[in-house]
Amino acid sequence: MYSFQTQEFKELTNQIKNKYNRVKISDFEYYNKLGEGGFGFVLHCKKKSTGRHYAMKIQTKSGLLECYHDEPSKVLLEKDAFASLQHPFIVNLYYSFQTPSLAIMVLDLADCGDLHTCLANAPNTRLSEDRVRFYIAEIVLALAYLHQRGLIYRDLKPQNVLLNADGH
Repeated sequence: MYSFQTQEFKELTNQIKNKYNRVKISDFEYYNKLGEGGFGFVLHCKKKSTGRHYAMKIQTKSGLLECYHDEPSKVLLEKDAFASLQHPFIVNLYYSFQTPSLAIMVLDLADCGDLHTCLANAPNTRLSEDRVRFYIAEIVLALAYLHQRGLIYRDLKPQNVLLNADGH
């Protein structure tokens, strides 16, 4: 039995932490590209060990550093924000890691696209009032949650409102 105060216990804890909490690019199978941004893209992937599907956001470090050259501390802001959030209407962060040239976040997979595509495919490019109220209510709840935590989301647009198979 281990005492929580011993050096042996601390070393064992670190060994377990380092072995089981590490992921790398080769831990995933890759499918299709889901989207593209200024200095990166998002892929549909599956973690080989669990079979669970995710969205993997891959950004170039050079692009991030170029964008935030005046304030390098902001490079980690998105990852840290995702890591601090747990809300049913906000994409969850499961893993984050890096390679020498890439910064990678593994997030919930929104398997039904986005609100922009939903609108484009709707009859007369319009949604019913009930459906609009439903989506607006969820967006307001997500924004209120962010604001309660001192975060402001400045990129709200239909392309960034992701939809799941369960309708949320």
